[in-house]
Amino acid sequence: MSGSAQQHFELYARNLERAELVLEEWRDKKGKSDPDWALVLYFYASLHLVEAYLAKQDPPIVVDKHSHRFDKIKADTFLLGDVYEHYRSLYILSENVRYQAGY
Repeated sequence: MSGSAQQHFELYARNLERAELVLEEWRDKKGKSDPDWALVLYFYASLHLVEAYLAKQDPPIVVDKHSHRFDKIKADTFLLGDVYEHYRSLYILSENVRYQAGY
């Protein structure tokens, strides 16, 4: 795995672990964790997983904007379909959590 792909995969794993910790704290009522923030962490986990996949392409694909990433996902037959739909859903939910008061 290329250096960039490996870095993205590590960030994917870290965000996934953090999302699980937020949910665990919320379930166990150990802290003031808000389960909505787990959605944001799941979204960033998925973002880095997509980035790791794109970095492994020949030549590697690098994107710096959400809209460009969506375009690359839609243009890739492996990512199009379920991956696109789940990624898009997480994107929308994470935007709602971050930017809509009272979500």
